[in-house]
Amino acid sequence: REDVEIDSVMQDGHQGGLLAVAHLVARGHRRIAWFGSLVNEAHSKDRFGGFAAGMIAAGLPLGPESAVSVNAAQALDRAREWLSKPGRPTGIVAPWGELAAAVARAAADLNLRPGHDLDIVGWSMAEVCGTDYRALFPDGHVPATVTWSVRTMAEAALARLTERRANPGLPALRVKIPVKLVEESEVRDQKSEVRRKT
Repeated sequence: REDVEIDSVMQDGHQGGLLAVAHLVARGHRRIAWFGSLVNEAHSKDRFGGFAAGMIAAGLPLGPESAVSVNAAQALDRAREWLSKPGRPTGIVAPWGELAAAVARAAADLNLRPGHDLDIVGWSMAEVCGTDYRALFPDGHVPATVTWSVRTMAEAALARLTERRANPGLPALRVKIPVKLVEESEVRDQKSEVRRKT
């Protein structure tokens, strides 16, 4: 929260938005859009900030048609409606797992082929990317995904608490944990790795 002097640890949503747009641009997309919340919430604002910066850096238009503000409850219907329109985006940044899954399902309902007619970038914790997150895509095509480590976040939070306990007068910090973008094949490998460990 920007209005409270308190330490926080979160994944680097801004970096994630930049990576998502760069990935879609590298795949040849020019009609890229945001499909997610635009409300006053730290994660959404951070991720959208990176998306917007990535669009501007790539020289792509950033107008009303570049973003759909949506929540999980309305996502599937909105995605079907959006993807049915002429001039629909071919690259979509969906900054939550449920939203990416809704776009993928709507695309399948409209016979849009993933990786051909449409590319999606979703978001997931690294620890569940190859299991719970992958299960959101029953057709087996998991989109490229921005991931971060919850373990790293927990370790950073504990380190900051230790530091604050030793030095209570320190200014509040927002610590951002790096993210990375993984391809579908990497998600599949993560699932295999999880199975080997259990």
